[in-house]
Amino acid sequence: MKQTRLNYLFIVIFSMAILSPGLVTIFNSNLTVSDAEKRNLIQPPNFPLSPKEITAFPNQFDAYYQDNFGFRTSLLTLYHQLRYWLKDSSGSEVIYGSEPGWLFYTNQAEDPLGDFRNINQFTQQNLDQFISNLAAKQQWLAQQGIEYLFVLTPSKHYIYPEFLPDHLQRLKQTNLKAQLAHELKRHPEINYLDLTETLWQHKNQQRLYFKADTHWNYYAGNIAQYTLIERLNQILNQVSTIRRWQADEFKFQFNHHGDLAVMLKAGPQFAEPLMKPNFSACADIGFDQLLAANSQYSTNCQANKPNVLVFHDSFFNLLQPFISTHFGQVKYLKQRFNFESAELEIKNMAPDVVIEQYVDRFLPTIYHP
Repeated sequence: MKQTRLNYLFIVIFSMAILSPGLVTIFNSNLTVSDAEKRNLIQPPNFPLSPKEITAFPNQFDAYYQDNFGFRTSLLTLYHQLRYWLKDSSGSEVIYGSEPGWLFYTNQAEDPLGDFRNINQFTQQNLDQFISNLAAKQQWLAQQGIEYLFVLTPSKHYIYPEFLPDHLQRLKQTNLKAQLAHELKRHPEINYLDLTETLWQHKNQQRLYFKADTHWNYYAGNIAQYTLIERLNQILNQVSTIRRWQADEFKFQFNHHGDLAVMLKAGPQFAEPLMKPNFSACADIGFDQLLAANSQYSTNCQANKPNVLVFHDSFFNLLQPFISTHFGQVKYLKQRFNFESAELEIKNMAPDVVIEQYVDRFLPTIYHP
């Protein structure tokens, strides 16, 4: 009798284990976003009404259930926590650093670690073409009375190489950016700014990059904006007071899930405090809008100050409010510079200067304007 009761108990427990994910899925059917993965979940398919829809329905429902089954988030969290303990990042574009919490980007197409190891180099032909493109953009803008500045922002591994895995060593002495800087010395007329050295000099004052993100933080934005506006003052031949925000002005906003942690589907395990100053309303753009792909927005903070048009990538997101604070109208386009877009914006806002920015891991790719 006792054995029979144990068998029944086992059957009940087993049945609950089998049925509970399905029941949880039903009760959580209104979920649309995965907080852990920072993406939209697949929604349930419509009830099939035609032969074609009936044929497609099983695959559609299977995809929906795999993305929404009960306890999925908890099980993923446990799985990726185990991978974190084992330092296993296989199958992803992320590697673990030499110190706890540090992650680095390894995308094969962009190959940032190949850049760090100085494997990737400009050919002389690519270097000549890159500089020719910069000159063409600057000359085209100058014909319209507009200044130009090309800004290169550094990847995390250039500022914090000490946290890379020990087995990653440089194979050559010269890197891509040194090649570019050396060649640009022959073209002093081209307005160019690499922010690597500026950040390197200040890295011991505050941590300037998120450990689990490819991007810098607002502390880095504070450092970078000072050097950038100094350079713009030179180009525009103006004397403009530059504000530098103090450390005690940075206030906790929320726990940030870095893009590298999200790639590992382990955002909560790598959450980091995002610290940000309180900017004036004219400069403060919502974080969701900053992160949006191909975003476009304008700010207008100081009358009688130069207008600025910015072509940029995601690194400019946390630099944006500092720049907006110092200028008149600033239009931000998260896209590559091209003559068609620039011409349209020039007609609309009459900028005094155009900034083109992108992160150094896109070198030595040639983007024709």
